[in-house]
Amino acid sequence: MREIKTSYLRILRIEIEDLKQDIEALIEGLKRERESEILTNYVFMENIMVFRNELLGVDDFFQVIDKTDPDMYDSLEEMMAAILAEFSNMVVQHRLPREIIQYVERKMAKVKRYVTVQR
Repeated sequence: MREIKTSYLRILRIEIEDLKQDIEALIEGLKRERESEILTNYVFMENIMVFRNELLGVDDFFQVIDKTDPDMYDSLEEMMAAILAEFSNMVVQHRLPREIIQYVERKMAKVKRYVTVQR
């Protein structure tokens, strides 16, 4: 079971890095739209603020992953619940967009499917 939990954390980190790259790509797309005057400055600034706050949430999630000790949990599900609870608390404390929780939950479920099917 430890191997599954350790693999889960390692693969989850990769998936969250992918999420971070996706958000960064959205920011670059917004910049291009602003430069070509597709977006007003107001809409651009509002959207950039949301995406940058989501990036802060992703960075918070990396902290949660890094300090998670798989040996502290009896099961993968228990570890996942603890990770999500801690991350959700961080999102609330830092007043980040709650949508980032949904993005992370989807990545967590995807990785769970992968590590449990592979065994």
